[in-house]
Amino acid sequence: MIYFAYDGSIDGDWVSRYAVQMAACSSPAALHLVHVRERATENVLGDKIGRIEHECRLRGVKLTVSEKPLEKDLFSTLVSMLDPEALVVCGMRTKSHRASRRGYLKDSIARLLLEHDAFDVLAVKVLHPGLLGVPHRLLLPLHAVLPLPQGGLRFLRLIATSLHRIHLLELISAGRIPVRPGFRGWLSRQRQAAAARLDAREAELTRELTVGAEQFDSSIRLTHAWPHEVVVRAVRHKSQLIFMGLPERSLLQRLKGVYPVEEVLRDAPCDVAIFGGKR
Repeated sequence: MIYFAYDGSIDGDWVSRYAVQMAACSSPAALHLVHVRERATENVLGDKIGRIEHECRLRGVKLTVSEKPLEKDLFSTLVSMLDPEALVVCGMRTKSHRASRRGYLKDSIARLLLEHDAFDVLAVKVLHPGLLGVPHRLLLPLHAVLPLPQGGLRFLRLIATSLHRIHLLELISAGRIPVRPGFRGWLSRQRQAAAARLDAREAELTRELTVGAEQFDSSIRLTHAWPHEVVVRAVRHKSQLIFMGLPERSLLQRLKGVYPVEEVLRDAPCDVAIFGGKR
């Protein structure tokens, strides 16, 4: 079952479309919406949930709703409402915080969920609400710090039903290696290894997803800064969704004063979905 952590915001309304779409592709087609009441009265939430319920009916999805008053803190209250075996979908901080030091994930409930090892979690930032949670072109960046564990595949299976094109981007970290004797040989070996990984990954995804091999394309890029390369490739391939794992230490280690994952979220030309949780 898909669990959707709903905060009642307009961004949450947009993210709900991804949750409904994935629930419609699940078996059984069911969505469990959970909401923590932070205030005594939230008189507009009934209408908002009603709209989500209407979308569920249109897609043949059974919706159940659980609300709970705030207890010790928001995160612990929310976690108490979630099923460890479910897939959890949530939104991120709103775009009105772009200029703040907090960014989209830092010190947020979404970040705590992504780093919590009890759940498979997908945090979604919606840039184009008009997609209605049904992207057709997806960019999947692959890098040493961007894992694709089984939890990521569980989400990708549900998203893939609407995809026309999946672009696999294998990123080779150049670090600070200078051009020196032996560099060309090193680069050739790196590219051969990357091509082998891409072939294996494409074969795996063709088996796991309801898509054909003809829907994949791939590229290999040598980069000193993987977040910038992800954004550039998303622009060039006209991606509608960047689907990526939570980078290891991405929220602890800064790159030129900016957390790498925040750089992708800040500059991405499309929706971004980041998965994390169980390892």
